[in-house]
Amino acid sequence: MEKKFFGIYPAALVPFDEEERVDFNVWERYIDFLIAKGVNGLFLLGTNGEGPLLNMEEKKELLRVAVNVCEKRIPVIVQVGEITTDKAVELAQFSAQIGVDAVAALPHYYFKLNDASILEAFEEIARAVEPLPFFVYNIPGYTGNPVKDSILTKLKEKTSNLIGIKNSEQDLAKLMGYKLKFGDDFVVMTGTDSLVAPSVLMGADGAVSAIADVFPEFCSKLYEEASKGNVENARKMQFKLLKIRELTKSFSDSRAVLKYIAQKRGIFKNSIVRKPLKGLSDEEMKIIDGKIEISEDGELKIKQ
Repeated sequence: MEKKFFGIYPAALVPFDEEERVDFNVWERYIDFLIAKGVNGLFLLGTNGEGPLLNMEEKKELLRVAVNVCEKRIPVIVQVGEITTDKAVELAQFSAQIGVDAVAALPHYYFKLNDASILEAFEEIARAVEPLPFFVYNIPGYTGNPVKDSILTKLKEKTSNLIGIKNSEQDLAKLMGYKLKFGDDFVVMTGTDSLVAPSVLMGADGAVSAIADVFPEFCSKLYEEASKGNVENARKMQFKLLKIRELTKSFSDSRAVLKYIAQKRGIFKNSIVRKPLKGLSDEEMKIIDGKIEISEDGELKIKQ
């Protein structure tokens, strides 16, 4: 069977106007930009897409536009996790109806859940969209509810469409363990830019990448080098990726930094994030200007 879900999936940013309304015109151009720069798929409405800060109608319209622009050129995975199961099912079913390629769900957040509750919610969401492929999204640092391997094992037994996981923990051994436990056909995507090259070199299928939101060319090349086993090239590029990641994490909000870089590249009109996330100050923008240099073809230079 031909592998469908692999490579670099940008965790797509969502552009806003000055009143923090979604800018759908920029969104259209942004989706086209990412595809033109060679990404392998799109991961929508996740953490970097400010998904929890969007209302249901905004999410649905963003998905409608993205699917129409994409025209099946690359796969689209939609993060449908919400604070309630009913809302997650609603978004998952809508996503299936408009033709996305897979849905992913994180455990419900805020409330501390036991394993049985997490499993029950995943099962309900997955079954609501069968046979559409379903991914579990594990990001315990944000949800407070880790997805144990025992939950995945039971979910695979109870559903027909669980095909993989996006894991955002910085744990290479855990990524490798999924392949050992669930087989090579189980799709494993790292959700942290700190592990792109190591995880791919050790057999993971790809990465959902924040840095690919603004440097899709670089991240796609890194994946290519790692997937071909070009260890030295992949190593050098991974260290450069770590520098970029460190830069984005050193300011008020990493999404605002990424949006500012997108603005510098002429993709976004501004770097606005939705409250309560904190945007960049003028001083922070000046610091970023002094740290990165971007050529017209997207080549990136990080200054010390």
